[in-house]
Amino acid sequence: MNLTQYLRISFILSLFLTSLISVAQVPLKSLKFDKELIDFDTIAFDSDPILLEYIFTNTSDVNFEIKNVMASCGCTNTEWTKVPVKPGEKGYVKATFNPKGIAGDVEKSLDIYGNFSNATTKILTFKGHITEPEELKTQEYFKGQYGYLLTNKNILGLGRVFDSRIYTEKVFFYNDYNIPVHIKSLLKAPEYVNVEFSKKELQPGDTSWATITMDMSQVGKYGLINDDITIETTDAVIPIKGIKVAFDLQKDFSKLKKRQLKKAPVIMANQQHFDLGTIKSGTIKQFSVEIKNNGLDTLRIYNVETVCGCTTIGFSSAKIAPGESLRATLKFDSLFMKGQSNKQVVLYTNDPKNHRFTFLVSANIIEN
Repeated sequence: MNLTQYLRISFILSLFLTSLISVAQVPLKSLKFDKELIDFDTIAFDSDPILLEYIFTNTSDVNFEIKNVMASCGCTNTEWTKVPVKPGEKGYVKATFNPKGIAGDVEKSLDIYGNFSNATTKILTFKGHITEPEELKTQEYFKGQYGYLLTNKNILGLGRVFDSRIYTEKVFFYNDYNIPVHIKSLLKAPEYVNVEFSKKELQPGDTSWATITMDMSQVGKYGLINDDITIETTDAVIPIKGIKVAFDLQKDFSKLKKRQLKKAPVIMANQQHFDLGTIKSGTIKQFSVEIKNNGLDTLRIYNVETVCGCTTIGFSSAKIAPGESLRATLKFDSLFMKGQSNKQVVLYTNDPKNHRFTFLVSANIIEN
């Protein structure tokens, strides 16, 4: 072998190795976190934002790169190590939690997206208790929006919650009128919601509250839930009050024993990320996807969640026996789209490690 041939082979080999490194993936267990759950204990209502920091070590033999970190509620901002974490080195994920306007028990989560080999995300959690306010300042109620009977919040954003638990929230009312205002009745509420009022007759300047209890075992669907509670009052301007309930419901696998986890279903797919490159607006793409159960129990697909009707998935059965598979059709319609698009289709399953199994369709869409 002459020098020219040697250099050429070395160059090709280096390109090959670089390619391997660029697509290398890290097993979930190879990220060793100092802690995966942070308990901030008890803080006062309307405390200052709390900084939470998770430190991890990459114990694999390839680089780990965090692509994104998503919080389960808008009350949390995130930041993370922006450069690849080399084998043996440490990285971090930070979250700033703003407890303003929140009371009671709190449990939130962070989803880490990265080059994992056996999962879509890594989930970190934090929890604590925020003391109930004895009373709220008048200026903290929504003036002008709720007539004379004001409220301190009109949305209960719970973030990630679990189907095994009961959650309780309080909504405070304030009579900003010069005559009494009555809470007449609960007009509408989902079946999993119970509402109790501390008192229904509010004198001028008086405060009351509604204790809203939500039994998540009664919801009957996983994923993003948006429901409404409506209350009838004698407010002369806006008698009907609305409170929106929003959360991300997850199945609770925390009580499963090791033997049950070993026998659990395992969802797999021949492809999860579909990068279409540059396409013209109005282009329709369809893909045949094989979904397989590599576990020892029947795989169940509870429901499908999509961000829009532009990306859908269809399959013949919601159950897959151990060792069996089915064909699904993933469809993407780029009509009326422009620019970079990233659309997800999420399957909610009984796989403890992949309860949320995600397909991602990416495209750069240009005008037709």
